[in-house]
Amino acid sequence: MAYAFAYPSLSQAESPIASLWTGAFGEFSTARFAWIYRDNPAGASMVCFLVDTDTGQPVGSAATFPRVLSTSGASLLAGIAGDFMIAQNHRSAGPAMSLQRGLLAGSEQRSIRLVYGTPNSKSAPVVRRVGYQSAPGFMSLSLPLRAEVFVRKRIRHLWLQRTTILAANAMLRLDPRQWKGLGFRARRTFDVDSFDTRFDELWSRIGARYSLVGEKRAEFLNWRYSASPLTRYRVFGVASRDEDRIDGYIVYRIDDTSAHIADFAHDSENLALEGLLARFSAFQRRAGVNYVRATVAASADVLDQFGRAGFRNHGEVSALAMFFLPGCPVSLETLRSGSWYLVPGDND
Repeated sequence: MAYAFAYPSLSQAESPIASLWTGAFGEFSTARFAWIYRDNPAGASMVCFLVDTDTGQPVGSAATFPRVLSTSGASLLAGIAGDFMIAQNHRSAGPAMSLQRGLLAGSEQRSIRLVYGTPNSKSAPVVRRVGYQSAPGFMSLSLPLRAEVFVRKRIRHLWLQRTTILAANAMLRLDPRQWKGLGFRARRTFDVDSFDTRFDELWSRIGARYSLVGEKRAEFLNWRYSASPLTRYRVFGVASRDEDRIDGYIVYRIDDTSAHIADFAHDSENLALEGLLARFSAFQRRAGVNYVRATVAASADVLDQFGRAGFRNHGEVSALAMFFLPGCPVSLETLRSGSWYLVPGDND
């Protein structure tokens, strides 16, 4: 069976993608397609079809979703490899590898210099054979705030439950790691659902401090979080007393009784990450949240700051694969020697 590549316009791509998506994953969302394929402020997505030359029909699809990263202050156009789909009767290593190669070729033509993604156990062998390299993956981090859920699962006696919960909650509140870094400088905290020019000003102060990080301008943040048709996000921030300057923020979503961190940024000269996390945790504890959870791919120094704030590292939950196209200014060596991080918001 012979295959060819096609790089359709988004208007040509939507219907075949919808058909492939329905066969692979179920119901297709037109709102998600418009949001992630068309509306991205970094540019429209690049779609690669794998076409069966006998029928002329697309039997596979993959996309790179543009993401502007920063490497030591210089902008780098990257592409998030996503929506990798192949029709059931064409699912084998050969077509899958062909589609990935077509995706990389099309990405290079679009001046993308780094393609990255989070392959699952089925696609990981394929991307490795194509030439993706394994980077430090996404780690699962958690911080318990309240003991109710944990205790009630393990203790059935009501009186013993209550006493244990009171004692455990007191111990959690008194954990010195959750207070470290708060300091005595006057601060204002806020909780909003959108981003203004103060977030651009914060980015201008911190963007050059990382060997690799997603650019965090207000336009991108509003698109990725405020306009998301998939999830409702909030933004917790720490500002100067007059609220003119933001020194750090955390983008999060609430799922049951956990607060999940989707993105964060801070100016380390004015606010340590431990201090930002401590304020966020105190805010969530007052709201009745039981856990703060984070998933981060990062250098050891960033992960250590989460540890100093009391977060437990549960190990890797998602692989991170990178393909460095010609002219890419970063490499795995760059990541190993520098300070960097990527968050769930840097994925598709």
